[in-house]
Amino acid sequence: MDFLYGIWCKITTLYPREYKPICTNNCKYVRIMSYNVKALCVYYNAMRVSKIVEYIENAFKNNEIDVICLQEAFEIDLLDQLYKLANHCSLNIIHPSLSRRYWIGENSGLVTISRFPIGRDEFLEYDVFTGLCRFAKKGAHKMEICFDRRIITLVNTHLQSDNIDVSKKQLDVLIKWLDKPAIICGDFNLDYEIINSYSNKFRCVNQIKQTTFQDTGEQFDYFLLYKLELECTFRVLGNVLLSDHYPILTTFIIQGEPRFPLTPSFHGTK
Repeated sequence: MDFLYGIWCKITTLYPREYKPICTNNCKYVRIMSYNVKALCVYYNAMRVSKIVEYIENAFKNNEIDVICLQEAFEIDLLDQLYKLANHCSLNIIHPSLSRRYWIGENSGLVTISRFPIGRDEFLEYDVFTGLCRFAKKGAHKMEICFDRRIITLVNTHLQSDNIDVSKKQLDVLIKWLDKPAIICGDFNLDYEIINSYSNKFRCVNQIKQTTFQDTGEQFDYFLLYKLELECTFRVLGNVLLSDHYPILTTFIIQGEPRFPLTPSFHGTK
């Protein structure tokens, strides 16, 4: 019997089952992924873009995620494929305005796709930047994710790259802009120690430093809780090699009875 039990343990280790939190007292859970996909014109690769879309599609179809927040999703070809995916899979998709595009085609690069309705949204454009980031409409996209008469405020952002001082200034602007408890995610371009120096402003979900940026082994991607306490789990999906960043995935456990009515209008596929 011990031998058979050992074999069973080996099999379940090689083929792990999907993590499902144990919920009581009307508990709900929401699985949110954040992923910098590096879809810029200077790095454009049609095959890689198609593989990224396929990866996202499989994540939704296999019921691994409920929401995904993308950064550096600049390329219009990628946006077109993401809209086709959203329509095909009956998902909701939203991004800040594309009305102001630069000659190289850059915009905010922020896109969010959700199986839940998306309510009111608002975009904050950072007014301090430097280097090549001046060609992008860098900012923070705040939105309401609505499910089962609950509303979660979610913020998708991408801070300045290669300049810590500017990244910190943008983060300070973001914090001042927030008017309610929120989940913040994205590529912050700040290492783990700097993020944790803001512990009086928000709580970093993961408790230890983990590599999310492949080239240097640093952590730049995070989930942060602003004036919000939620039980959650955090994972870096280090086996996904479609960008210079790894996707990160957090399962947030929401407890208690629904308290908010759904807002009357939602963003959906276009």
